[in-house]
Amino acid sequence: MESEKNIINERKISVSGSFSMEGDLVGFSSMEVSGSANIKGNVNAENIEIAGSLKCQDMEFKYAEVSGSAKTNKVKGERLEIMGSMKADKLDVKELEVYGDLDASEVNADKVILGKKSSVNGAIICNSLEMKKGSEADVVIAKNVEIGPDAYVNSLECYTCKVGPDAEVEYLKYTISAEIDPKAEVRHSAKVDRISKDFDKQS
Repeated sequence: MESEKNIINERKISVSGSFSMEGDLVGFSSMEVSGSANIKGNVNAENIEIAGSLKCQDMEFKYAEVSGSAKTNKVKGERLEIMGSMKADKLDVKELEVYGDLDASEVNADKVILGKKSSVNGAIICNSLEMKKGSEADVVIAKNVEIGPDAYVNSLECYTCKVGPDAEVEYLKYTISAEIDPKAEVRHSAKVDRISKDFDKQS
């Protein structure tokens, strides 16, 4: 209906073709996008699955899975899995798993896992980060970090870290300990009194 800016009465929505709307798409228990959805407003659903493509302003959910592509501003949720690609301004999630590509200016999370050959462009701020083989990250500020074989980090600030064989870190600052494999390459490292974020005071 033309007069309705917000769709709030339906509990489930599925988009298989091409769909666009001016207002918000909120109040859903589940949202599935296998086609193309262009929402000029915000999207809010408990469960979101994007196998196709989604463009929207802000996105809020309990659980979301992106196997296609998503472009959004602010993202807020409990758990997010990215198998495809996502572009966002800021992510605030408890758990994040990336098996594809994420481009975000800032990621705030409790736990982050970067799968094999995945990449994150932007700053990751989290309590724990696990990087699998061949994964790449730009800027990381974390409490505890485990970097797998062949993984790459440009700038890493942490309390503790383990750097696996053939992994590369350009700049490393740590406050407690750094366990670096003899086959890893850490170009600049320093033990410091504090890093950019105090995780013990405020997560």
